[in-house]
Amino acid sequence: MTQAAAPQLIALDWGTSNLRANLLGPGGLSLAQRSAPGGVMAVQNGQFAAALEALCGDWLAQFDCAVLASGMVGSRQGWQEAPYLDCPASLLHVAAKLTQIRFQTSCDPKERTLHIVPGL
Repeated sequence: MTQAAAPQLIALDWGTSNLRANLLGPGGLSLAQRSAPGGVMAVQNGQFAAALEALCGDWLAQFDCAVLASGMVGSRQGWQEAPYLDCPASLLHVAAKLTQIRFQTSCDPKERTLHIVPGL
């Protein structure tokens, strides 16, 4: 992968029944995509880090980039409940209200932060 296309973000759409991951480069360029039937209702015993690792552990190990998630992962049934924001909401307001979760996986022993986008 060239320096110009170096990954900058692992973007997750983590819904009720599916987990979709997109590895994004500069300007939101999609470098790779993956999906699995690993939605929040399929995660057993709160093992969200393991579910994330199963889908994109190699990205976590290889790339030191941000991890951003939206969807039901921020619900009461998800990894951690993220508060809702009233609309309209600016991007700066949304960014200031991201819910942060510290996690580790076996493929990447350093602690990382997952940012969950609030519901709007």
